[in-house]
Amino acid sequence: MSIDQLARVTAVVLWADEKDTPEEWAAAEKIFTDNGAHWEDAKPLLEQELKALIDEDEDDTAQEIEEDLDFGAIDLGPDVDTYEVLCGLAQLACSDKELTLQEIDILHKLGEAMNVSKEFVTAALVKAAALSDVKVVID
Repeated sequence: MSIDQLARVTAVVLWADEKDTPEEWAAAEKIFTDNGAHWEDAKPLLEQELKALIDEDEDDTAQEIEEDLDFGAIDLGPDVDTYEVLCGLAQLACSDKELTLQEIDILHKLGEAMNVSKEFVTAALVKAAALSDVKVVID
């Protein structure tokens, strides 16, 4: 399992709604532990990736960064179920009880980079939203 790649994709979802809540951090921790990574090792990597996104965001507008995000091919490793990772990322996006268009867009871009069909990404989002009372925020 590529903990660096997982930290990057998790950071992008954390960053997408420009919020930082305890629920999101708990969901992020769950993504790593569910995939066999030690949170103590993963958290500094996640914080580093998040800081890089925030620093970029201060230099550019969020919209410009989202347009420039090109993940290339994301390979989390041979023993990782990418759909389950996407389900975890969707739960992270929904953990603050709001799902933004930016989060939806980012998850679809990540799905494409992980070679997961958009239908499966949408299924992961619906599954995550069904687990709690999530409001979709369209701004």
